[in-house]
Amino acid sequence: MQSSTQSIVSSATPDRRFNMENFRREPDSPAWLFCVRATFCLAITSTGIGIYHLPADAWIRGFMAMAALFLTGSSFTLAKTLRDQHEATKLTKKIDDIQTEKILRDHALHVEPNGLR
Repeated sequence: MQSSTQSIVSSATPDRRFNMENFRREPDSPAWLFCVRATFCLAITSTGIGIYHLPADAWIRGFMAMAALFLTGSSFTLAKTLRDQHEATKLTKKIDDIQTEKILRDHALHVEPNGLR
């Protein structure tokens, strides 16, 4: 009967190398990219038209336009920061998993076939 440590180590691929090829994700579909771009353009355009036709003085419309531009820019910054933070967490977890597999593999080399030292 195989010990639990040996089964864990044997299920891991021993010659797995750490490289960025392991972290590539599937690209987004063209339909999804179109949808994202179209909704962004629609939101910006409708906001601009709404501000332009706002029954207020020019300085109030200008203030609203600047606020909309600032909100758009800060939304991009927030989304990028959250994505980078998530990817860094995934990378750190992947590195920890690889290190754990190496420790288990090294330990399995020192265990006798009957599971005792």
